[in-house]
Amino acid sequence: MKDIPVLGFIVDNGDRAVEIFFIISGFVILESSRRKDGASFLIKRFIRLIPGLFISMLGILLVGPLFISSYEAPTLSFLNSVFLTYNMANIKPLATQLWTLIYEVKFYILIAILLCCFPKILPNN
Repeated sequence: MKDIPVLGFIVDNGDRAVEIFFIISGFVILESSRRKDGASFLIKRFIRLIPGLFISMLGILLVGPLFISSYEAPTLSFLNSVFLTYNMANIKPLATQLWTLIYEVKFYILIAILLCCFPKILPNN
């Protein structure tokens, strides 16, 4: 892949893509928090996040063993992946990329706390 210039650049700089994703995600989260209080912001973010996460993890649980090594405790891995508690439970998640969602949820909580403590912190609130 590194022989193809564009793909080589992408492979060599993949970590930059994650940083760019977090920056863009931060702007989107801040924009979605306008005109909301902390509780409604958190509820709407989780309503948006959990169904897709549930369906994705269910797909990995059902089809994943055909392509990847099986899990020691698939049901526990599924539940802890959906609720993003796999680190606390010391369980292998169904998808290693879930670490990004943990940071995103922490950012949701931070924004919700700011909205509760300082309701006028964001314009148009």
